[in-house]
Amino acid sequence: MANGRQLVVILVLSCVTYVYCQAGELALQAAQNAAASGDRFNVNGHVNPQFVDGKNWNVASGVHAGSNVWRSNNNRHAIGAGVAATHNFGQQQGRRYNTRPNFGAGLSYNYRFGKRR
Repeated sequence: MANGRQLVVILVLSCVTYVYCQAGELALQAAQNAAASGDRFNVNGHVNPQFVDGKNWNVASGVHAGSNVWRSNNNRHAIGAGVAATHNFGQQQGRRYNTRPNFGAGLSYNYRFGKRR
């Protein structure tokens, strides 16, 4: 029964930890990738420049990291955790803008169905 309680606690924490925003989605994606692949730790980044003309341009950037936190002995259960940060800046109709950084975190639980490999 203790394993059932632990699973419920993990699922509740996963739901509570998820922060809904772009950074939250990237963090959850990093957690899912880490849990599914078994990676100990991975970091990814992106820079997305969009230039229309001299008065209209945008640069979106971000970094996200994920790690496999726990994996069962039979490799059917896995928990991954991820964090992310995003930032945008640019110019629209000659007016510059610089957004505040956006942060997110996520947990992911993976269960493998079917026969073990």
